[in-house]
Amino acid sequence: MTAAVETGLTTTIHGDRVSLLRVLGPAHVWALGVGIVLVGEFTGWNFAADKGGALAALIVCWIVGLLYTSVAMIDSEVTSTVAAAGGQYAQAKHIVGPLMAFNVALFLVFAYTMLEVSDAILLL
Repeated sequence: MTAAVETGLTTTIHGDRVSLLRVLGPAHVWALGVGIVLVGEFTGWNFAADKGGALAALIVCWIVGLLYTSVAMIDSEVTSTVAAAGGQYAQAKHIVGPLMAFNVALFLVFAYTMLEVSDAILLL
């Protein structure tokens, strides 16, 4: 068990002071958001068209469109029944319980982390 006392950006853990430097400003956060969108929009489509051809990419677009439509319908139905803020975590906690909701949250963090990593790799 870790005893931590937090004061702003400085934390004391077991008597040691640990602090974080505030490096990212609003412009940096905005640029990361734009980068995430661009990575998802352009690299995936170019790779699919290059490896599978235009027809295969079109077929996959239709299948993915059907899946996204299903997810949107399910999400809107669940959102209307869950009276709590918290996104997919709150929905998963309501539907499958706290343990699986933890896994959903963990995979969401993993997905967002991988988006940032792919963005950073493409910027190199």
